[in-house]
Amino acid sequence: MPGQVLCLGTPGADCNDTYVVEPNDTCEKVAAAHKADLGVLYHNNPQLNAKCDNMYIGEVCLLGLSA
Repeated sequence: MPGQVLCLGTPGADCNDTYVVEPNDTCEKVAAAHKADLGVLYHNNPQLNAKCDNMYIGEVCLLGLSA
């Protein structure tokens, strides 16, 4: 449904922490700035390719913060 939030990670663990992509962001920068695991970031955001060159300004990413 429009407006519905979908969790692509582990409910209750990965899906509560999100980030809205800003200009000049990279997957590495986003993960480091939020102390998130880069592998979990990719896992929770399957739309991102291996080069992370398709992360767009305004896109919402699930972070999946590390413990």
